[in-house]
Amino acid sequence: MKKFVIFDLDGTLMSFRLNACHDAPLVPLPNVVSVLNVLKRVGIRVGIATNQRKGTYKGRIYDRDVIEERLTAVGQMFGIELAMIESTFDTLSPADPGWKPKPGMLLRLLSKQCGYAATTLFVGDSECDREAAANASIDFAWAWDFFAWANGRDDRSIDWDNWEKAGKSIWRVP
Repeated sequence: MKKFVIFDLDGTLMSFRLNACHDAPLVPLPNVVSVLNVLKRVGIRVGIATNQRKGTYKGRIYDRDVIEERLTAVGQMFGIELAMIESTFDTLSPADPGWKPKPGMLLRLLSKQCGYAATTLFVGDSECDREAAANASIDFAWAWDFFAWANGRDDRSIDWDNWEKAGKSIWRVP
């Protein structure tokens, strides 16, 4: 039985949009809130591991404060304390040992919970997430299976430029 579930953030709990994750409105993907509530109600602890980092995009600077503010809001939305959210916001490069697919973030969360890999599950939406779980010896589940999304996948296959031109919301899975 799993006692601890760690989730990726963008594309798993929240909609994914390449290079714009820090500005995306905080709109959970389908079934996320209800599933997290059930997990917590039955005593399963939850955490988040995300590769959000500082840097710049389209002229906006994403510093530690911007990212920490976003992660604090995410924690409040889902009832997850900030200490249980691991991020790469202090790193500049995916070569850093804390970045997924390296296991650093997952192992830090495990140590904070005094948990065991055998009783932990990592839920994600990318091959990078799957590899991070394998590198930490943690079981893995695809987000679309875990949350039983009707469309069967996340929103990465959407042509976002045409989607926006059609006047559709850019932050929800269709």
